[in-house]
Amino acid sequence: MAISAIDVKSLGSELSTLTDPFIDQYISIAEGLVLESVWGCAYDNVLKLMTAHLVTLGSRAGSGGSVTSEKVGDLAKSYSTVNSNAKGLSELMLTSYGIMVVQLSKTQVKTPLCV
Repeated sequence: MAISAIDVKSLGSELSTLTDPFIDQYISIAEGLVLESVWGCAYDNVLKLMTAHLVTLGSRAGSGGSVTSEKVGDLAKSYSTVNSNAKGLSELMLTSYGIMVVQLSKTQVKTPLCV
């Protein structure tokens, strides 16, 4: 089953205000990052979460990670950052959707490939 912008928007209210074409761009990117052969029956869910993760980062316009502080008077927000030298899954830890992808990855059974 292919996912749609509506599927991604259903994951969170902050995504519901984004346009379908904006989300569709990120679905295409996520399809290149999430392999159905790796995720199996979890593929659609992981693809939705990865898309939501990318959309969230994209809509922050490079501001960084999750919000660490917020001020209302004279509006101010601070975001966490990831060490640019960090390897692995650290970029996924910048959004709640990425964290869910990491959690799902822990449920995947890895078996050796015998040739």
